[in-house]
Amino acid sequence: MLSEAVKAVVWKERLDKYRNRWIQIASVALALFTLSIAYFGGSPAGIVGFRKFEAITVSLISLITYFIPLLSLLLGTSAIAEEKEKGTFEIIMASVISPWDMWIGKFLGQSLILTFTVAFGFAPTSVLLFLRFGMEVVPSLLILFLSSLLLGFSLLSLSFLLSTLLLEKTKIVISAVFLWLMLVILYDLFLLGILVLTKGMFSETLFTVLLLLNPTDVFRIINLLSVGELKAMLGFITVELPSYVKPSFLWAMLFLWILVPLYVGYGLFKRRFER
Repeated sequence: MLSEAVKAVVWKERLDKYRNRWIQIASVALALFTLSIAYFGGSPAGIVGFRKFEAITVSLISLITYFIPLLSLLLGTSAIAEEKEKGTFEIIMASVISPWDMWIGKFLGQSLILTFTVAFGFAPTSVLLFLRFGMEVVPSLLILFLSSLLLGFSLLSLSFLLSTLLLEKTKIVISAVFLWLMLVILYDLFLLGILVLTKGMFSETLFTVLLLLNPTDVFRIINLLSVGELKAMLGFITVELPSYVKPSFLWAMLFLWILVPLYVGYGLFKRRFER
């Protein structure tokens, strides 16, 4: 059960964010993007419209990999720094709210906002795909939605860690954008370069470890496995994963990507507060 202090912080976070119109704009933009991608997602296969579910899903995965991490990082950059800039941080900390109540309340509040944004963005496309393809696509759509949320929470957790480390909003935003570029774009280019240079002879175990060190790649694997399109992971290079890399293992990795940065960030936050 959540304490009253945690609930109060959650409520404050929701009010603060909903006053910013960019959250509503992001929700509408995600809905429009998913509809557009779903309709034109099969164009690489010469198909336009809601016709080939696998091609649509691969396109949606690419969109989500770019959009949701950026949204999550931008949400979390103001977690601590914004309170410091407004001068409200010391006031809140001087009250009966403990560091844990403050930390987890802020994270849960931002997580609720992210959940609403993702749900609103997914709803129109999910309904249309369900009407077009029927019940058989429901498991894949649920996996896509839930894994998208966990991906968002993991990047939100990382942004909280950044916010605690740097404290200055400008530095946090710059670091968040750099982190987004690294995880979403540059990291996979690095892996692709390794495969090309080694002509596919790179250690399977080490390559798998490198994939798991990036939450966006874990997200991709979960969803590509669900629709049988793992070959789309790194372009035309087929990726063979070890037998132990199963869906349950991958889901556990996503949860670790949420919990570990959140725990480390709280340790730093508590130390700063106690000083």
